[in-house]
Amino acid sequence: MADSPNSEGITKRSEIELKITGALRSLLDGGTPWASVTVDAITKEAELKRTLFYIYFADRNAVLIRLGNQLIETTVQGIEAHWLVAADGPDSLRKEMEAFWRTQEGFSPVLRALMEGATVDPELKEYWKTLSRAFVEPTKRRIEQLREAGHQGTDADPEMLALCLILMTEKVLLEGLQLGGSSNDELINAAFELWRLVIYGS
Repeated sequence: MADSPNSEGITKRSEIELKITGALRSLLDGGTPWASVTVDAITKEAELKRTLFYIYFADRNAVLIRLGNQLIETTVQGIEAHWLVAADGPDSLRKEMEAFWRTQEGFSPVLRALMEGATVDPELKEYWKTLSRAFVEPTKRRIEQLREAGHQGTDADPEMLALCLILMTEKVLLEGLQLGGSSNDELINAAFELWRLVIYGS
């Protein structure tokens, strides 16, 4: 049976949206900073007319947010579901943090653009806030569980402690994505040591 006109339209829309998001990803992967990305640059990379862009996306932010959603679907949701669940000791905590860090590396240009955009754009700031805060609640729960099991590195409020740890890790992640190499490994180690001391104590 032939595809219906509606299904053909959906397929075409999907193809064009993929071209546009792929073009932005290509620009970011190629080293173009978010501040220099324009709709014209995206449409040129996608080999599409500027007028066609606005049929599918309101602005460049909408394209970046679409890439952010892909990040959530492919990495964040899977990690969030078991974040710190297996962290019943410092060694397992380190493994979970390393796994989280490694999964983000493939999306490092997108993450960097989101973080940079969030510093100047209210829409991207709110989006990034929602993304990073996805880890606060499960971190809080795990801190509470570990305290009940006898682990307590600090008396700080679990929710505020979780928020501080996530915000710290967010900034460390940005720095690590920019440095790479052995410096990146040293940052992971330093971040882990802070988590260990705060959650498990000395």
